[in-house]
Amino acid sequence: MTSDAALLNQSLERVAERGPAFAQSVYARFFTRHPEARELFGNDDGDLRKEMMLLELLLWLVGMAEGHRDPAGCRFWAADHAAMAVTMPMVQTMFESLLQGVREAEGAASASDVDAAWRRQINVMLPHIAAGLGRTDHVAA
Repeated sequence: MTSDAALLNQSLERVAERGPAFAQSVYARFFTRHPEARELFGNDDGDLRKEMMLLELLLWLVGMAEGHRDPAGCRFWAADHAAMAVTMPMVQTMFESLLQGVREAEGAASASDVDAAWRRQINVMLPHIAAGLGRTDHVAA
C-alpha cells in the first residue's frame, strides 16, 4: 500500500466517525457557492443521495491511491454529470468543500501530509473528470 493510501485510509476512518454530519457540512459549503446545484438532487430531504455520492467519491480517491481504481474510469460518471449541466467550477468547488470537510474531521490530527495526499489523488482525477465533462481545461486542487 502506498503512503498516500495509508494516510487516506486513516483519514477516512476519522471522516466516518462524523457520520452524516460530514456530508451535511460538505454540501452546505458547496451549495453556498453553487445554490443552483440544489435542484440536481431533486427530493433528497434525508440527504441519502448526497451521502452516497460523497462516499463513492471518497472511496474512488482511496481506491486510486491503493491502485485498484483507474482514474480514467471516472469519465463515465463525469459524462453523466455533464448531461445534468454539472460544470468544472462545480466540480472544483465540490473538491474544495470535501477537503475542508476532511480538515474538520481530522481536527487536531490534521496534518499537511494528509491534506497533500488527498490533493494528489484529486489532481490525478481532475483531468479525467474534465474530459468526461467535455472540457480540456482544469485547475489543480
